[in-house]
Amino acid sequence: MKNKTNIVKKKIKKIAFKIIKPFLPFILIIGLLFFAICSIIDAIFIQEVQTDNASMPEAQLEIKNKCIEKSEYLNTCHNFKDDESTNYLLDVDSRENDKEVQWSHLYAIMAFHNMTNNKPINESLLNEVSKSFESTFRYEKNVIKIETITKDDERK
Repeated sequence: MKNKTNIVKKKIKKIAFKIIKPFLPFILIIGLLFFAICSIIDAIFIQEVQTDNASMPEAQLEIKNKCIEKSEYLNTCHNFKDDESTNYLLDVDSRENDKEVQWSHLYAIMAFHNMTNNKPINESLLNEVSKSFESTFRYEKNVIKIETITKDDERK
């Protein structure tokens, strides 16, 4: 019974490959075009976010400043040190720096919402997007107790 199923599977694979084989170049070209389009969109977002403030319209500059304020708030709003709220990142190894929210992340996602859902880029969209970025850092003190053993203690 297993031999028959293996033979049937092999025949189905051969038939599927024969059907797909003529379309492989088109599939490859479409994949490369998709990658190129994604790269272009990424470059546009980077250029849009990193432009000099002097060339920005007033409304766009206002949204950028609100994104900066919101990212600074998100990076410090839910930090606790021994169950007390603090506005600082306190990790000795600075591991939370990799998790900080940049204003450009918020702006790029807002631009994506604008393109896909035709939502206006404004403060309400910023608040909606920023809800997904809230994170909590809890810092707890640990006490390390070190005991030394002397030769007298070992004898006892």
